[in-house]
Amino acid sequence: MSTIKRFRLILTGASAGQSMVINHREFVNGIYTFNDTEANAIGLINYFATFNAYPEGSKELMDAQIRDRMVKNRISKNDEVADRAEPVRRENSGTSGDSKSETPFDAGDDFSEGGSDCGVSGGGASDSDGENPVSGGSDKPSFKDAKVISTVSGFDPDDVSKWTAGGKVSVSAVEEILGMGITRSDIDSAMPNYNRESARAKKAGLT
Repeated sequence: MSTIKRFRLILTGASAGQSMVINHREFVNGIYTFNDTEANAIGLINYFATFNAYPEGSKELMDAQIRDRMVKNRISKNDEVADRAEPVRRENSGTSGDSKSETPFDAGDDFSEGGSDCGVSGGGASDSDGENPVSGGSDKPSFKDAKVISTVSGFDPDDVSKWTAGGKVSVSAVEEILGMGITRSDIDSAMPNYNRESARAKKAGLT
């Protein structure tokens, strides 16, 4: 007779720490607890991995939480830049006459990461142009980039619904999870050259 065990699935990414119901399963503060045999639980574990929820103590959970901290640190740095830029803008807006002072930022720049967290049902979010964090450029990912990275990084290479026939990330799969409009260029910008083979290598621990 198979042994009944207790499993805890923990949400990561945009839904981390949130209370919500996903497919009739209730997550409380980002955690869903259930009892089942290991053989029966594996299907549920694989299913919820598509929502960035992973078993407590697993390598997948640890990797996802590391990604979350990296994204949070980048957003915090952007907020610091915005705080420093605002006094400069106010100072320059008060100048008059023929005197000219160059500002380090264009008046049309938006340094804040707008929008609100979205769970499974999701919502819209404002977007701003920025360097791609994956490609190693500027530490200024857009809000949408951060959402795409968090979601796509959790895609299982063995789940055919998450990939196109050519091995690219499925745009509709990302849209379904985030609940917001996503284009192919959004995914390519956030995670350039990331495809199903990349996910297989990551799963195998080669990257």
